[in-house]
Amino acid sequence: MKIFNSNYQNKILNLLLLIYTSVAGVYIGFAYLNDSKSLFPFIEYCYILLAFSTLVLLLFRKQVGLISKTIGFTLILIISGLAEIYFTDDYKGYLYVMMAFLMSSFVLKQSQVFVLFIGATIGIIGISALSNMGHPDTFLSVENIKLSWPKWLEKINIFVLLSFFTTLALTSLKKHITKLIFLSTQEKIKYKPLFDQTYSFISMLDNTGHVIESNQAALYFIQSTNSEVKNIYFPDTKWWNYNEKVKDEITINLQSSLNGDFRRFEITHQNTDGEIEFFDYTLKPVFDDLIGVKYIIAEGRNITEFKRARQALIEGEERLLALTESTYEGLIISNAGVIIEANRSALKLFQLTKHSEIIGQIFHEVFIHPDEKAIVLEKINENFTKPFETRAITKNGSSIPIEIEGRDIIYKGKLHRVSAIRDLSERRLAQKALINSEEKYRLITENIIDIICKLDESLKFTYASSSVYNMLGYTVNEMGNISIQDITTRESYHKIISFLNGKKRLLKSNAPDVWASVAFEAVLKHKSGKLLWTHLSAKLIKWGKNNTYEILCVARNIDALKKIQFSLEENENRLKQQNEEYERLNIELTNLNEKLFQAKHKAEESDNLKSAFLANMSHEIRTPMNSIIGFSRMFKSPEIDEDKRIKYADFVVNNGMLLLNIVNDILDLSKIESGQIQLKLDTFNLNELIDELFRKISDQNNKGLMIQRSKSLEDTHSYIYSDRSRLYQVLWNLINNAYKFTKKGAIKIGYQLINGSILFFVEDTGIGIPSEQQEKIFERFRQVEMEASRVFGGAGLGLSISQKMVELMKGKIWLKSQAGIGSTFYVSIPLQISEKQSGQAILPIHEKPSGIEFEENLSILIAEDDESNYYYLHELLSGLRFNIIRAKNGVEAVEICKTDPSIRLVFMDIKMPIMDGFQATQEIKQAKPLLPVIAQTAFAMADDKEAAILQGCDDYLSKPIDPQILLAKIKKYMFQ
Repeated sequence: MKIFNSNYQNKILNLLLLIYTSVAGVYIGFAYLNDSKSLFPFIEYCYILLAFSTLVLLLFRKQVGLISKTIGFTLILIISGLAEIYFTDDYKGYLYVMMAFLMSSFVLKQSQVFVLFIGATIGIIGISALSNMGHPDTFLSVENIKLSWPKWLEKINIFVLLSFFTTLALTSLKKHITKLIFLSTQEKIKYKPLFDQTYSFISMLDNTGHVIESNQAALYFIQSTNSEVKNIYFPDTKWWNYNEKVKDEITINLQSSLNGDFRRFEITHQNTDGEIEFFDYTLKPVFDDLIGVKYIIAEGRNITEFKRARQALIEGEERLLALTESTYEGLIISNAGVIIEANRSALKLFQLTKHSEIIGQIFHEVFIHPDEKAIVLEKINENFTKPFETRAITKNGSSIPIEIEGRDIIYKGKLHRVSAIRDLSERRLAQKALINSEEKYRLITENIIDIICKLDESLKFTYASSSVYNMLGYTVNEMGNISIQDITTRESYHKIISFLNGKKRLLKSNAPDVWASVAFEAVLKHKSGKLLWTHLSAKLIKWGKNNTYEILCVARNIDALKKIQFSLEENENRLKQQNEEYERLNIELTNLNEKLFQAKHKAEESDNLKSAFLANMSHEIRTPMNSIIGFSRMFKSPEIDEDKRIKYADFVVNNGMLLLNIVNDILDLSKIESGQIQLKLDTFNLNELIDELFRKISDQNNKGLMIQRSKSLEDTHSYIYSDRSRLYQVLWNLINNAYKFTKKGAIKIGYQLINGSILFFVEDTGIGIPSEQQEKIFERFRQVEMEASRVFGGAGLGLSISQKMVELMKGKIWLKSQAGIGSTFYVSIPLQISEKQSGQAILPIHEKPSGIEFEENLSILIAEDDESNYYYLHELLSGLRFNIIRAKNGVEAVEICKTDPSIRLVFMDIKMPIMDGFQATQEIKQAKPLLPVIAQTAFAMADDKEAAILQGCDDYLSKPIDPQILLAKIKKYMFQ
């Protein structure tokens, strides 16, 4: 119903407030004027308070919501009614209470209750009338109507009315609040993307002017975040701090908006570069029926470009006027053929001296040759006319050739025609002269042996003389479809490009030698594929309005001359080489005896080193194997308690890792000898690598050494581009050596930036290296201690491998040492800084990935023929809720993957019976291309991972398998 519209309700409610305030004022005034306030003082005071309350509601009606205003006025009416019932007139009290119920049901849109109370009111009046029917004097007098029902009926009536009102108010209030919460949630979901992605500055303020939330555009402008500006008074935020006047202006507008007014105004911001930008701001209050102004939406649109464009438009109009008057073309504006505007060039073209001679004339009737009028009239009736040629008549009656181009425009709000008129007299003379000149030069170019050609900016031929057929085998028409790159060798093409780039720079700088030609030799290709030497003379000429250019080139065949020149040079070089060979042989024979002696000495020394190395390797391998085999046998004994079993297990693991390091060193040496090592460059955080090395040596430190680190870059600026694993290997070898040879004191690791390089250093206070051994310590198999009674272990390969790795990274390694005091090893590699962010950390084994729920009934297939390796993998995965399925050969693995839909990941051993892992992977990928397959193998030669990827595997694990890396692979392929 229309009467339940909120705007209509507000108007009715405001009218009732005004009526009540007026009636209460009259009531109080009458009581005071008649000096009757002493009869019932309490009700007078009550009316004063209630009248003041309604006056406040009336004055602040814009700031108070409809629901709040209704509840407040309802309470005022009920209090008025109760006061009247208690102090004076029951009938007037019931009318007040009835009015409160009617008004609340009306505003809260409870139509049934509204109708019910209208009926109840009529019923009360009817009962009163019937109870006074025996008293005609009161029956006809409304003022004397008195209710005559029993007191108990009055109490029941009051109780029922109050119960109705309370239930009605609470129910409606609950519905209203629920609706507001629902709408608020829906609007937030609906408009959140728009709020975040709009280019306007938007901030939501509470009803005190403090920031609730701002969008990304506004925050980016001041380089801030929501947490930094939240709960700050809007004029005190970073947007306005640069200027107190601007801050005062936004404060004034915000106060007006908090009072319920919509505000729109222009204001300035200062960006992070210190530049002032103009913004069109609006402050829009959002009202709520319960509390009045609920929010303020502050929106600012950047109008800097608009203001600049407006200023540019004004300046452009002024420039256009200047250009129009200064152009050599005649410009006229006409309406229905009648000329209304013309520039000075148009007057000059028709030999006129005053604007009055052309304004008002019909263009095609006065200024066009009689034979051309029909054609011109047809053209000017078109919306747009391309340039066409015709003849014009000047003031003195002479005929001149002209070119006309026109289009319809909106001028001063009406459709007009603008026409550009060009005098072709000089052009016709120039064309005639050009035709004569071109004919003369065409005869010259067509009758010479050399090729004369022109090329455009893309190096495509735009012209070639007919001699091109005799030299290169192409016709003139064929040359129009090819470029210089198609008929030159790669070297000659780069020579031409280099020449053009240099000439283009001269063109831009307007150097005086721009027009000078350059000559050079280049190899061209005949259409048959034959190569021939030519002498090219080229000239670069600027000819376009936008710095475009063309190339004028003359090519002469010098192939025969070049062949003779090459033959002479070849003979000369052959003689020179023979002389040099004789001299070299003489020097070699002179030094041969000395080299043979040195080689013999070096071979003997190398033989001794290899013997010492083999003896050392036998010791280094058998020592950890003794611990591994010995303690492994003890695990079978039931007499070993749990503490010893854990301790012995640590011995086995540590010695196994020691043995693995020896094997890795031997493999690395083999790769270095065979030239198979290749760097795998990537971006990584250098500080994280140093921290990782620091933590590893700190965890290993059981000697009480002081471990120190030094970093020259901030964490966020320490990303470099290099081979992280090889750099880690080199630095760990140096750190491990420092720890091995240091009994007390300190070890310091770190890096510095020096002249575009990273200088790493590992400093210790260990035994030091004698000066006579410092140059030899990087040789293979060489150690500081070579005797059988040596104190420190090691294979003697670490420093040799490290040196080769550093050389691969185009760096160098050296040391400074003093026996008994300590050593410092230095590694210098070129610095390549990168801004790339670091990757994700690997989760510890058996730790469930954060934020990921494991799915039930998923399976992992382990294809492994070796029992111990299978049970090792099975044990590692037992902590995760997956089904573990085993295949003992490649055929079983393929069959299980094809038939079992629960398989989500496959760990594929490469070397297996019946069918190897690579062949099995290929068949699995044919059936299920999206099923991840991770190769797991004991092969450790170069490019094993690349070979596995080429065979179809998604990733690679090398044995022995690291639990951390294993779980990282599972997380990568099953939860991402």
